Amino acid sequence: MSDRKSNGDLAYEFLKSSKEPKSFDDIWNYVCDNGGFSEEERKNSDVMSKFYTHLLLDGRFVTLCENMWDLRDRQPYDKIHIDLNAVYADVEEGSDESDDEDGDEVSSEDENIESEEY
Repeated sequence: MSDRKSNGDLAYEFLKSSKEPKSFDDIWNYVCDNGGFSEEERKNSDVMSKFYTHLLLDGRFVTLCENMWDLRDRQPYDKIHIDLNAVYADVEEGSDESDDEDGDEVSSEDENIESEEY
């Protein structure tokens, strides 16, 4: 069995030792430096995007504003929790557009144009 750490474990190790949030670029560079990545792999956007996706899906990490990342257990619940009720309320409010006779949505600009006399 290999003693090699996974990329996620390397990222966790880096953030744990840093004591503060880090940018994705800093995390990526650490993982590349300590994970045995070749220069070609380091610059490969597919490899980088897979790692980014891994961070998103790994419950140990949380993304903060401006592409900064931290360990989930260091962030207060209120800072990282998204209230989906507010998201759904915004969607419902936006669906009150008026419809024209064909069932197509009519924007307020369209209504102003239609009401102008020529």
